[in-house]
Amino acid sequence: MQLDNAIMYLQNVLVTIQNEISNEQRYTLLYKFIAKAHIHHMQLWYNEAVASKTHENSEQQLIGENTASAVEESKHSGKNSNSQTATANSTSQQARNFGEDGYRYPSLEFPASQDDLASYNQAVRERVELKYETLTKNVHFYLTYLFLETGDFRNAVKHGEIVLKSYEGRLVKKTQFTVMQYLAEAYCMLAQHEKAIQMLDDAQTLMNAGRSRAEEDTKMTVEMLTNKLIHGDKLASKTII
Repeated sequence: MQLDNAIMYLQNVLVTIQNEISNEQRYTLLYKFIAKAHIHHMQLWYNEAVASKTHENSEQQLIGENTASAVEESKHSGKNSNSQTATANSTSQQARNFGEDGYRYPSLEFPASQDDLASYNQAVRERVELKYETLTKNVHFYLTYLFLETGDFRNAVKHGEIVLKSYEGRLVKKTQFTVMQYLAEAYCMLAQHEKAIQMLDDAQTLMNAGRSRAEEDTKMTVEMLTNKLIHGDKLASKTII
């Protein structure tokens, strides 16, 4: 019963991850659509504000020019006249510069075709799967073991093969070897003996890769002694491993 509860819990973890992928695909487009509407209104407000400010500055420029002309005609000199002229020039400069930057808020792009939508959904899936990569791998690993323990050998094979294929080249040797052992046992219980033998051979090849000559000699000695014990042969009085 406890194993069944553990299986149910781990399966719910996988379902939750798939639900997050679906929600991310669905709602990110909705959020982008809402954001695009807000951006459109913000751009309209900005354009109106620029137009209003430009008109206001034009009026100020006209007043400034009239003031400067009146000062010129009165032929007054001094600090007061210079200050008014500088103010008029500054106002004129603002009227020329404000609103001429052509600023636009960023435009959000949406998938334009079914192929674009498929590519977008695939990118979302890969991003979420990468986020939970380690968790998902561990869940499939433990489900392989738990299904093997509860006698559900087909599901054990299913999750074991997912670990080996989906995470090929990214598994530590011990984890890969263990999954291969689980799969070999599950294949055997399903009467798929050739697959079981092949999996055991692959597991042995994996473990032998990079093994030193001394380790190989020790392994052969241990196997020889084990065979003698199994067949009841008498060991030499001085057996050194």
